[in-house]
Order: sequence, then C-alpha cells, then structure tokens
Amino acid sequence: MKKSLILLLLCCLLCGCGEKTAEPTPTPAPTIEGQNVEEGTTALTLRGSATAQELREVLSRCPDIVSVRFEELSCQLEEMRELAADYPAVDFDLPLSLGKTAFRSTDRELDLSEEKLDFAALSALLPLCPKLEKVELGGNVPTADEAKTLRELAGAVLFRYDTELFGQTLSTAVSEIDLSGTELTDTVELERELVRFPRLERLLLHDCGLDNDTLDALNRKYESIRVVWTVQVYNYAVPTDQDYFIQFNGEKKYPVSNNSCYNLRYCTDLVAVDLGHLFAKQEDIEFLRYTPHVRYLIAMDGLYTDISPFGELPELEYLEMFSSQATDLTPLLKCKKLEHLNISRCYRLDGSCIDVLCRMTQLRRLWFIGHYLSSDYGEKLAEALPDTVIQYYPYRNGFAPYSMDFDWRKDESYYAMRDALHMYYMDNLK
Repeated sequence: MKKSLILLLLCCLLCGCGEKTAEPTPTPAPTIEGQNVEEGTTALTLRGSATAQELREVLSRCPDIVSVRFEELSCQLEEMRELAADYPAVDFDLPLSLGKTAFRSTDRELDLSEEKLDFAALSALLPLCPKLEKVELGGNVPTADEAKTLRELAGAVLFRYDTELFGQTLSTAVSEIDLSGTELTDTVELERELVRFPRLERLLLHDCGLDNDTLDALNRKYESIRVVWTVQVYNYAVPTDQDYFIQFNGEKKYPVSNNSCYNLRYCTDLVAVDLGHLFAKQEDIEFLRYTPHVRYLIAMDGLYTDISPFGELPELEYLEMFSSQATDLTPLLKCKKLEHLNISRCYRLDGSCIDVLCRMTQLRRLWFIGHYLSSDYGEKLAEALPDTVIQYYPYRNGFAPYSMDFDWRKDESYYAMRDALHMYYMDNLK
C-alpha cells in the first residue's frame, strides 16, 4: 500500500499534476496621446501630437478602427498619404488648407475660386480627399497635362471651370458636347481635352471629316461617352445612335446596295430593323453581328442562305424571314428570347428544321406556311410545342395561304414592332 502511494505521488510530481497553470499576462492596450485604445474601439479623435508611427502601431493592433479624426494635423502629408494607402478601410478626417481656404479631407465640395491656385499643391492633397465630388476652380484653368493629372488622381471628381474647345466656351460640367461641322484631321487634340469633362455622356461629331472606323474606335475607347456621327446607308443619312432602320418611307422603295448595309454596324443602339423587300444578300445581313440589341427584325425576300448573324442577337423577340433562301435554322437556338417567328415560304428548308423548331419551346407563335414538307411534321411540332400557336400549311396543288394570314398582324407584338420602326400599322394590307 505504501509503495503504491509513493509511486502515485512520484507520478504526480513528474507530470506536474496538482500545480496551477500559469495564466498568460494580458497585453496592455496601446496608447496614443495619453489615451488607452481598448479592444473594439472603432473611432479615434487626436488632438495633434501623435506621430505617424504611433498611429500606425495603434491601427495595426486595433483592426476595428474605421475612423480617425485629427483636430490638428501633426503628421507630414506624405506620411498621411502612406497611411491612407496602407489602411484604405479607415476614414482619415484631416484639417487641410490651400492658400487661405481651409477645409477638411472628408468634405464633398471645395470652393477654390478665390485662390490663385498652385495645381501641384492641389494634386498633393487629392489622395487624402476620397469623398471629394466637386471643386470650383473659378478662373484657375489647368493646362491639358495638369487636367490629366487631376483626372488620374481624382477619377470622376468634377473640377468646374470654363474652357475653350475648338472655338467654343464650355463648362467642364457639361454632359453633351456638339462639335458637328468642326473639321478634324485626327482625334489627338480632342482626346487630350476630353479629360477635362468627367461628366460627359454624349459627343456629337456629325460631318467632322473623320472616317467611320476612326470615329468607331473613338466611341469604343471611351465606355462612358457615346460618340455619335452620321453614316450613309444608300440615300439615307443615319445617326449612329438611332435605334431603328427602315428603308421604306411610305412613298418610295429604295434598294440598299451591299456597301450601304455595311455602315449599319456602327449603329449599335438599333432595336428595330426592316430589311424587307431588299432581296438582301449574305453581305447585307453581316452588320447584325455588331448590333446586339435588335429585338425586331424584318428580313423577308432575302437572298441570304446563312442566318448565323441572326444568332448574334440575344435580345431578338420578333423575326419575319419568310420568302428567304435560308437553309438552316440552327443559329436561332441562340435566340433565347425569340417568341414570334414567321418562316413561311422558305422553300429551301428541309426536315431537319423541324428538329430545330421543336427545341424552341419559348416560341409563342410560329407561322410556317407554303413549304414542301410533309403534314406529319406539323403533328410533330404541335406535340413538341403545346404552348405555341402554330400555323403549318404545306403547298397543296401549288397553293398555300398567304404568309401573313391567320392574323399574324393582329398580335400585340406586331404593333410593338411597328411602333419601334416609327411606322403605321398594316393590319389589312398584304
């Protein structure tokens, strides 16, 4: 018994059983300007004696801090810029000044119109003013290079002043600039000046002497600016921001040459397009690859065979392509929003088109009149598309109903299409 007790005591001594575990010594809270910064602190107010290193130490140990306000600035501007860059989630509220104008780094607007401004000094302060939205400069007009520097440092901040641009006096706050009729040989000077206008949305360059590809490149380069000019489509002058095109003006019809349709690719806002009765060739529909917002397309009497450009229209809802020479409907499977389809008298389509149509379950209306396919295919379509209104009529003894029969032009989609084309309704016309 004694041996067992001795062994037990020895084991306890060896393994430290019975001894109290020493508690870790708590790390003292950091201090700055004599104040303790406790865990969970989210805001600091400093009187103006703290160094940048002291503040950095506190911020590194107190990750909950999101706001630091200086009553007086005790750090160098370069030190504050480094702190702001290293702690982007912290809102540094600093007293600043330019000339006689005092302001705080959290201000959203700043009026420097009474100052004789040093743009280098302004540039040095901008990284410390992340909330700034507008600066009144009055008669202080920066050079193009200075304006570029301000834009690079302050993004969309509006530095408001009046400036000269190709003979026009303009406020830098404008949303639209019209330079139509101004002769330009290139875009170099124009682009150098555009940095002055952070709120510019539309730039009109009709009849300015630049070719379509140059203007198109300019339009693509500036995502926030819509560059608008005029392209020639046969005998029509079409603004590139026009959202519809139709070649029939109600009085005369004009054939559109191959090269004319090419220019429609620059009209990227097109929503409704009517190429009907143009006997459009393959080249005439290629522009559709560049107009992704087309919802209504009239392309009957087409001489094209490949409709793959139609497949590049993700917003397409309404398509009339009857009496065309299309041979394959597969590209239409990419048009997930297509609901109204008229492929009547497309006599070159074979039975494979039925398999494609059966997969287009989103169709609300399908007109397939005047073809040489078996009536059995109509039953297959009806079974596959139970929610679709289908008009399926093969030629019988050389006759079939008209492509527009059975109230194709009585549906609301037809009226919406004509409205989008800015045209009258043709309910009773063939």
